[in-house]
Amino acid sequence: MRVPYTSSTSQINVFLQNLNEYLDSGIYCDLTFIIGCEKFSCHRIILASSSPYFQALLTHRFKENNLNSIELRNIEPQIFSILLHYIYSGKIEIDNNNVQDILIASDMLQLDEVVQFCCHYLSISLNENNVIDTWKIADELGCISLKNDAEHYILTHFCNLIKFDMIKFIPHNLLVKIISNDDLIIDNEEQVLEAILIWYFHNHEQSCEHLFDNVRFEYISKEHQKMILHQIGFVCIDAF
Repeated sequence: MRVPYTSSTSQINVFLQNLNEYLDSGIYCDLTFIIGCEKFSCHRIILASSSPYFQALLTHRFKENNLNSIELRNIEPQIFSILLHYIYSGKIEIDNNNVQDILIASDMLQLDEVVQFCCHYLSISLNENNVIDTWKIADELGCISLKNDAEHYILTHFCNLIKFDMIKFIPHNLLVKIISNDDLIIDNEEQVLEAILIWYFHNHEQSCEHLFDNVRFEYISKEHQKMILHQIGFVCIDAF
């Protein structure tokens, strides 16, 4: 009779602990990554098993050139160290100071589980000060869920972004998308005009194209329209 057996969690933990000890001590290491001025010794088979990025790198490039070391760019040594220890231990500590750098690096290294965790962390940590930068990173990396969460936050906290003068940092295409969305939460339509003016004063070298197309002037009093339009005439003469 055959009885299948699976190692216990404790046995797996011992295995991971041993791997970490080998990493820290350099025992059996056969590969070195050069990051800036620092060198990281590790085990080729562990790295190759950790992600498609390392698998492709180590099974093709290294095999062809018979290399034992490689230089990686576009990643900081301390971030690579964090991700290297994650590969060996399955554990990672993320905070507000390193989450964006870890997200970018883990996306590059195709460590998908870390990418997902970073996106979740950023999503639950959104505020007026970081939401625009978070949207930019999510857009650049193609993190759709995080990008949607950031857009939803902007839609529901638009007034606060104006209040804290953060609206000026929003990309043109995102501002157009936000102010054209029927789900935008504002106190009055004047706030849309105010947001456009704040944005333009900070980004006057950019076009106002499509911004004023989304202002619902019928909901703005004639008196307020005259005042705002007078200001607009000085800052964006081709807006209409």
